[in-house]
Amino acid sequence: QVVVSGKTRGQLAEELTARLAAFYVEPRVVIELLRQQTVEVFVSGSVVRPGRLTLPPNATVLTALHAAGGPSDTGSYRHVKLLRADGKDAEIDLYDFLMYGRRGADEALTTGDRLFVPSLRSEIGIAGSVRRPARYEIDQPITVAEALEMASGLRPDGYAAGIEVWRPSGHAAWSLVRADATSAGQSSAEMELRDGDLVGML
Repeated sequence: QVVVSGKTRGQLAEELTARLAAFYVEPRVVIELLRQQTVEVFVSGSVVRPGRLTLPPNATVLTALHAAGGPSDTGSYRHVKLLRADGKDAEIDLYDFLMYGRRGADEALTTGDRLFVPSLRSEIGIAGSVRRPARYEIDQPITVAEALEMASGLRPDGYAAGIEVWRPSGHAAWSLVRADATSAGQSSAEMELRDGDLVGML
């Protein structure tokens, strides 16, 4: 009898080869996996394809979100709820992986787990002469300097002294605020951005 749980196929083949060597000359062991155990989870909220998913046994939070088509246009990447079958719930910020490649929050899933993607709470847009123009979800107020860092900085042709911040004013108008990232003061790189701001880099 051989315990196989927790071993790779290679490790199991080595162990069986060593044991069979007592009975056979140069035994050769080939391990074939006939059936994999699957993980069943449920993904709901603001995702492209909500529903029950059957995933491979090594599935993680990112695996499940990818299978569900990812968060929708209104879905949050910063406040994904992992509701565990064992009651040990967690909230996951996917920006750690998307922005920096850190997979610490990409937890393994087990059958019965649920993922809930709420609607995003606040966001800004960054366009123009930056390396990564996009919409960015923010979970707390950030400065112009922090927004530039999220967008991977200015391109070589970017003009740091000519930043335009278009800000919603009520529900029918926009106001223009200019910022100079090369200077100090209120309208500098330390200017605080609000939900709905559109940052344009010349």
